[in-house]
Order: sequence, then structure tokens, then C-alpha cells
Amino acid sequence: MDGLILGFLLCVVTHVFGEGVYVINGDQVKFPATENCQKEGATLVHRLNDISTRPVAQWDDGWKPGSGYENRISSNKSVIFNSANINDNGLYEFTCGSKDERIQLHVVLFTDSSVTEGDTVTFPFFSVTAGKRGKFTVERDGEPVFQLVFLSRVMTRGAGFDERVSVSPRWESQGDLTVTLKRATTRDQGDYLLYVQDKDNNGPREDLSAVRLRVTERVPDQTTSSPPPVCPTQSVTDETQKRTLMTAVSITAAVVFIITATVCVLIGWFMKTHSSRGTPGPGVARCSDVGLELLNSGPPRDPPEADEGRSLEGSHAESNV
Repeated sequence: MDGLILGFLLCVVTHVFGEGVYVINGDQVKFPATENCQKEGATLVHRLNDISTRPVAQWDDGWKPGSGYENRISSNKSVIFNSANINDNGLYEFTCGSKDERIQLHVVLFTDSSVTEGDTVTFPFFSVTAGKRGKFTVERDGEPVFQLVFLSRVMTRGAGFDERVSVSPRWESQGDLTVTLKRATTRDQGDYLLYVQDKDNNGPREDLSAVRLRVTERVPDQTTSSPPPVCPTQSVTDETQKRTLMTAVSITAAVVFIITATVCVLIGWFMKTHSSRGTPGPGVARCSDVGLELLNSGPPRDPPEADEGRSLEGSHAESNV
């Protein structure tokens, strides 16, 4: 009996409020029922808040836009708004002969969110959860992303979102249902709808919120990239440079030595030449000796003591004779 009553109430609600169609503000919206009705007299009207109606389109060898919709609806086999706006919210009544149908259009405002690939993004959302028996749902482009059943606290995640999507731990005590998405990828781009609904998915979506997420590819950081490998030619070049430097140093040292030795020899020759004109002092004699030693490159001479010994022997021989 309870099931029959619930089913009856659902039929009444659907008939009065119409099937829910949700669209992001500025996006295209299509009324599917109009595609299946292509006969004279078919109409689609928008019932405004003051209970008046506004003609949207009528069938005349194709759906023709009504007054005020000329630039918003293109002639087609179905009624399609090129760009929905906030004033399009409300109940639409579709008549096709004896068949009537109601569509409840919800135009949802959205916020833009941008994130770099690999980063974390959050979707703020708040709703009353105290004593609530429904569930919180997140979907992207109509596909499930995350769902939390309030009474059982059971959380489910859509394909590709395992271990990447979580809800604030304060959801039960403070009604904070902010969603966190980790390690965003370019596949996560899209329009996210967040809302609270009764557990049987039959009631209206409450506190509806929308986020349009854009994920940009991460550019590799050049400062952290590994250094390029050293080419063998580079090592050979470095070794050649070292050898060239050592050769230059050796040549420079040799030149300095030759110049120094030449200067010293000249000084010695000069002092020897002038020593014959006078008795040189001790310092001059030593400088002359240094010069003579550098000039005389022949075999070494006997020490002075040996020469003196030979002279004494000669003198002694002469005296004996």
C-alpha cells in the first residue's frame, strides 16, 4: 500500500513540476520531446511565474521560434536553445495533439576553476545535513564522480576517481560538503554539478552548484631537469686545453730562465772587463767569478790546492839541481 501511494505521489509531482532538465548558464539546451512530434498544432510554451504563458516555438514544416526567440532558436526538427540564460528557468508545457508533457528547466550558474595537471582542486559546497536522510552527489558531464549517503555514511566514487576524491570530515557536524580532487588530469576537465537529493533520486535537487573545471598541461621545469650528458669530444677538448696550458707555462719558464742567465753572464763579463783596470773588491771578484763560470763551459779545472802543490814540487826540483 505504501508503495502504491508513493508511486502515485511521484506521478503527480512529475506531472505538475515536469521532468527535470539541468543546464549550465550559457550552454545549449535541447527539449528531446519536441523531436518526436512533427505535426501541425504542436507547440511549446514557457509558463512564467505570474501563471501567464509565453510561446516558445510551434510546428510549421519545422519548429519555428516564437516572438522574442527568433535569434535564439534555429529552425530544426527539435527545439534547441542556442544559449540558455537565467530567465529560461521554469516550467515548459509541450503539446502534441492530445499529448501534453511538462519539462522543468533549471539553468545553473557556475564558477570557473583552473588547475595545473597534477595539482589539487577543491569544490566548496555547504548544505544542511543534520537529520537529513538523502544523499550528496557530484557528477561531471552527467557521469557519477562521488556520492555520500547521509544515514549510512557510505561513500562511492566513479570510475577513474578512486582514492582521488574526498569530502570534508566536517560534513556531518557542520554541513561542510566541500569536495577535494587530488592529482588532477586533463581528463578531469568538464562541468561538475553538486547537489543534495532524497535517497531515491526522485525529489528535486537542492542547493545545486556548478563548477566548470579546466586543467592545463604541466610544462616541464627546466631548472630541475637533469644536466645533458657530457660528450666524449668535450672531454678531449678539455684535455687538449690542459696540455696547451702546461706547454705555455713550460715555454714561459724556459724563456725567463734564459733571459735571467743571459743577464747574469753579461754582468759577469762586464765586471771582468773592468776588473783589469783596478783591484776589484771582494764583492766584485765574486760577481766576476760567477760570470766566468757561466762563460767557461769547458771541463772542470783542478782545484787551487792541486796547482799550488805542483808549483812547490817544481821549485824543490830546481833547487836540488
